[in-house]
Amino acid sequence: LIVLDVGGLKYKTQKITLGASPYFRNLLTRWENCSDKQEDNSYFVDADPDTFQYVLDFRRRPSRYPLYWTKETGFDYALYNKLEAEADYFLLHDLRN
Repeated sequence: LIVLDVGGLKYKTQKITLGASPYFRNLLTRWENCSDKQEDNSYFVDADPDTFQYVLDFRRRPSRYPLYWTKETGFDYALYNKLEAEADYFLLHDLRN
């Protein structure tokens, strides 16, 4: 397991979950070769913690595309835009498309 500190929120996941992204593959390699760990043994990721939750959910279940819709408000286009930006940043082409 690896613990990520994303904007102050801690996320636990397996390294293989992150490995599908070239961004995270490079980051994991860097982390293994140096001591970028924080005092609590987590690794800092500079991203929006709320949106990162959805990125991580998608990496865990890549066949389940995110749907942000409610009867009351319809589609959450702002969240889709944030998720698209994070997908670009983390090189998650399967989420972007």
